[in-house]
Amino acid sequence: MLSPDRDPRVDRGARQRARGGAACARGRRRGSGPACGAFGARERRSPRRPSISASAARSGAGRPGERTGNRKSMDASQVGADRNGHRVQGEAMGAHRARERQDAHAALSLHSIQYLRAVAALMVVMLHLGLQWQRLGYAGPWPGWLAGGVDIFFVISGLIMWITTADRPMTATDFYARRLIRIAPLYWLLTAATVAIMLVAPHAIQSSHFDVWHVVASFLFLPSINTVTGQIEPVLIPGWTLNYEMLFYVVFGLSLRWRAPWRLASCALLLGAPIVWHAWTGQGHGVWLFYTSDAMLEFVLGMMLGWMYLRGGLRWGRLAGWGLIVCGVIALAYFGGLGYARLPSMGVPAFAIVAGALTLERARAVPRWRALHALGDASYSLYLSHPIVLSASEQLWRHGVVQNGTLARLAFSVFALTLTIAAAWICYRGLEQPLTRFLNRRLRPLIVSRSVASS
Repeated sequence: MLSPDRDPRVDRGARQRARGGAACARGRRRGSGPACGAFGARERRSPRRPSISASAARSGAGRPGERTGNRKSMDASQVGADRNGHRVQGEAMGAHRARERQDAHAALSLHSIQYLRAVAALMVVMLHLGLQWQRLGYAGPWPGWLAGGVDIFFVISGLIMWITTADRPMTATDFYARRLIRIAPLYWLLTAATVAIMLVAPHAIQSSHFDVWHVVASFLFLPSINTVTGQIEPVLIPGWTLNYEMLFYVVFGLSLRWRAPWRLASCALLLGAPIVWHAWTGQGHGVWLFYTSDAMLEFVLGMMLGWMYLRGGLRWGRLAGWGLIVCGVIALAYFGGLGYARLPSMGVPAFAIVAGALTLERARAVPRWRALHALGDASYSLYLSHPIVLSASEQLWRHGVVQNGTLARLAFSVFALTLTIAAAWICYRGLEQPLTRFLNRRLRPLIVSRSVASS
């Protein structure tokens, strides 16, 4: 009679072990019988396999069963290696995404730099607004120092590249992919739109004519002479600064293999040597003359600020911060329109302005302006799209409003700036941001996985 709280299988197993133990005891009394284990059950001995040599084991020779087992073990090891490879790639991707979030946080947490991005973009827009004023009958002077917004962008670019790559392992390939995904898609789209306007309505764009090589060079970030203006500039005219940016990215990516001091020194040497050579010899023309502009050293100035900031420097207080900004603005307004060399007349004032902003950041004296911060987010879209929008604004204004008079031009300025900022925000939220996210999801994982596999 079984107890109700006991499993019948347990009792059946106990009876079998008891019968096995009795059989073992009878065998021992007769001097024969199977060997018994610790619990009285029979020990089943597997048949001995013939030994094979190490070379035969490596080659898979021997019994068919042995060869099959060897292949299975190889398959198992291969699966394990694949799993480990996927795990390593997954860890690399996780670290990559975490680094990407850190980079974005490091760049966006500097509120003063976001504000300067917005101000620099607005300076360039105001500079080009003067062309629209001239077409509406204005013949007076226009502040050329507003072009210093480009120099502020260059200093900020060197600063951000330094901050987002400092003390973080990154290959040159990964860096190039990140920058190309960030810069190229929107520029290519707006360049294609400009080319389409040239073909459909040539009279709408007066700053450039359609030329095959000029268009190809514009898409490839290669300097090319605009046959209308005679200047080295692409189809989308603000893109001339991107030619400088791309050269800086190439040099900076090559320097990533070195530590911070050597990275800064190598970039200064590679970017500054052609400039010094040209200044010393006076030789060079065309593309070479374009790349020997002293504006290239403004990226190095930004890198210096990034190096100082990450080392805990620029703790000079609020008064010094505001003093640097005011002195930089005054110097830019005075020297920026006199036609001097770009680095001393615009680059150094831009350096002072950005240094003052970082000093205020250290002193925690930067107010929070959401609208200006948002415009800083959209500054790249604003910078690239504003020529198209300003030209369209002028065409709309000509067909609907009286053109003559200062008040009419001031009203046009309000209309054009409002339309330009609204179009830039739509471009940022509808094109730039989605494109960047999509390409980061689709292309960056492939690049990272290949980089991990090659290493």
